[in-house]
Parts: sequence; C-alpha cells; structure tokens
Amino acid sequence: MYRCVCVLIYTFLATAAFYWFWHEYVKDHNNTGWLLGLGNLGMAIGIYMVLYLVVGRWMHAFKVGVERKASVLAGQVLSLATVAFFECGFPDN
Repeated sequence: MYRCVCVLIYTFLATAAFYWFWHEYVKDHNNTGWLLGLGNLGMAIGIYMVLYLVVGRWMHAFKVGVERKASVLAGQVLSLATVAFFECGFPDN
C-alpha cells in the first residue's frame, strides 16, 4: 500500500512539473490556436504519465522500501531523463 501511494505521488509530481513546462512552451508556440485545447493538453499529459510509469517500472524507480535510497533516486532521475527524451527528442540548436 505504501509503495502504491509513493508511486502515485511521484507520478503526480513529475506529471505536474511536465504540465507546467509544457503549458508555458505551448503558450509561446501556439501557431494554430488549437494546442491549448483540453484534448491536446490531456493527451500530452496522459502520454507523459504512461511513459513515466512504464519507464519508472523498467528503471526500478518505484522500489521504495525495497532498494536503497540511492538506487531509487537514480531510477527516478534516469526515468525523468528517459521520458523527457522520448517526449521532446533531441534539443534544437
């Protein structure tokens, strides 16, 4: 039960941070006027959440209470970096 609550908290915090940065980016680059719709933002949030959960499980980021704190923290950082790469790709110069 404790791990499930921690997974929900981690996922909510990561998704909320993504939403905040994504919303700011879309506000500045909304050329068509459709990107701030509920469907587009909901789809971006849903995709990010699913990717974060899948990659987090793969990287053992949610093994709270099972593995050492350093392993869980490393899993969280790697999960965030991997999901950010999948969502955004290579940065443009």
